[in-house]
Amino acid sequence: MMMKPRTFILLASLLGAKCILAESTLPEYMIGEYEYVSGDNYDKFLSAIGIGLFQRTLLAATSPKQTIRQVGDEIEIIVDIGIGGRIAQSNFKLGSPYVETTLKGDKIPTIATLEENKLKKVKKPDNGLEVEEVREFLDNGNTMNLYLSVIGKPEADALRVFKKKN
Repeated sequence: MMMKPRTFILLASLLGAKCILAESTLPEYMIGEYEYVSGDNYDKFLSAIGIGLFQRTLLAATSPKQTIRQVGDEIEIIVDIGIGGRIAQSNFKLGSPYVETTLKGDKIPTIATLEENKLKKVKKPDNGLEVEEVREFLDNGNTMNLYLSVIGKPEADALRVFKKKN
């Protein structure tokens, strides 16, 4: 007899096993356009990942917009930094490794997962730094907190707060 996946998860939970259900669809409240409101420690984060002073100064002065979309099981995040029409675009499927291209053209192995109200991306560039991007959705998706961290460097943790555009 073949056990259905949800039955297995329930059984595993009853036995005390911790399971994360691999979802392929974002909740509707995560989809939309978000505008930058405030932030903390962004300059230290950018410095920790190797961004030079001139670029850090420019990036810190921007009010980026983020757009999150999903078509089928492919998710797209567009970050418009508002400097000369420059955008960062990321297309991926949850739980599937992919290569993300930075604004500088670097190609970084990345994986994205959905954990409750958080969309989490873990990036492992060749320089040995592991970078984590966690988008936490609060207030039914009207607020998105973007936590940026370099694993092993807590002094570089940054927070960027965004509000959903209505």
